[in-house]
Amino acid sequence: MSAKKHLLLLLALFLVYACQDKANSPLVDSPPTTIPVVSTATQTPLESVTVTTLASTKVPATPPTTDSHLSTPTPRPTDIPFLTPTALPTPTHTPAPTITPTSSPTLLPLTDAPPGLIYRAEDGIWRVGSNSSASRISDKPDAVISPDGGQVLYIQNDDIFVADLRTGLKRNITHTASRSECCPEWWPGQDGIIVFGSWPEEYEPFHSPFGDFDYGFLTRARTDGSDYKVLDESEGFYNWLAPRPYASLLIYGDRIYENSTGSRPFSGADFSLVPSENTPLREYVSARAWSPNGEFLAAYVYRRIESDPNLNEGVALFDFAARTVRYVHNYRVFGTDVQPPLPAWSHDGSMIAFYARDDHDPAKGLWVIEIETGQVLFSPTQNWPLECRGNIVWSPANNQIACTTHNREETTYWLIGLQNGEAMRFELKEGAGLLDWR
Repeated sequence: MSAKKHLLLLLALFLVYACQDKANSPLVDSPPTTIPVVSTATQTPLESVTVTTLASTKVPATPPTTDSHLSTPTPRPTDIPFLTPTALPTPTHTPAPTITPTSSPTLLPLTDAPPGLIYRAEDGIWRVGSNSSASRISDKPDAVISPDGGQVLYIQNDDIFVADLRTGLKRNITHTASRSECCPEWWPGQDGIIVFGSWPEEYEPFHSPFGDFDYGFLTRARTDGSDYKVLDESEGFYNWLAPRPYASLLIYGDRIYENSTGSRPFSGADFSLVPSENTPLREYVSARAWSPNGEFLAAYVYRRIESDPNLNEGVALFDFAARTVRYVHNYRVFGTDVQPPLPAWSHDGSMIAFYARDDHDPAKGLWVIEIETGQVLFSPTQNWPLECRGNIVWSPANNQIACTTHNREETTYWLIGLQNGEAMRFELKEGAGLLDWR
């Protein structure tokens, strides 16, 4: 082969190789790939990106920023149709149910017993003086002080005696060899008249394991020893002898006595309180206290539904002139607990204090309510949960309350200011029971 032909053959082979390499290369004759520059001024924030895969499974990408997972518990149903409170408090502080009645107030300092406070001790009746020291006004621990504070009634050898605290003179009122007497009460507005229970020698008073005390038969007498009379010889009574101030009516047990008509049952039907006899309901009215002017009777009212073991309870005001009843507070309890203390009226009759045995623990304790407006002045939910199971007494100025709590055999005495809601402890003789504040 000539040199010319050999050169042409080499050139042909080079051209074939070049064409195959061009066909296999993606960068040859391809437009350049442009990578755009994203401006930081228009960049979409990450928070606005929706992740559809997480949304489909309803799992949030981040924890919630609120406490929505700690939802407010559903309120307990109010299934007490017959009790409608006049006013309910707007709680400003709801203590945890585990808080004991004295947990918060025990942090406050002790204060002196207030002047004018009257209390009972094992060795008699004592009154706190202006210098906070106490002096004994009677050596009879069960003595009953007269409305004017000048006399006391007491039992001695099954007879009733009266003692003048100013002169020290004593007199046997009853002088009954064949009868026994107990539990005397002064009748406010009925000068010189007292009422009490009595029974003949053959009668045996009954004492129930639940604390009910048999008073015997309703009896009346004058403090000079005259006009002794058994007012109801047909039926004895238990507890709650409550003479109406400035009137000729009194309530004893579950009965009413009037001078003009005699004795009759005390029935809620007189106040449209009890439904017809065909309904499975029963009423209980207990722990009664008259307002200072005798206008209202405050009482705890229980209604038990036969098909329901729960006991519904409320504090009601009975208006004997208008024959109406008004509930100032209601609640629900289970079982019977202990007998609550008497509702306590302020000296001017404008307010009432009572112990609510509420099964809903944060609402269990001392309540103070203004009668005219229904305003709650003190309660376990907006102040302190004080379980005042003993007597509740008002200061002469009606701006403070003293009460007693018991916790594990320890007695604590409390002084409560209604203007600031403060609760402070004070000390008394061991085992003392509050009686009055004058």
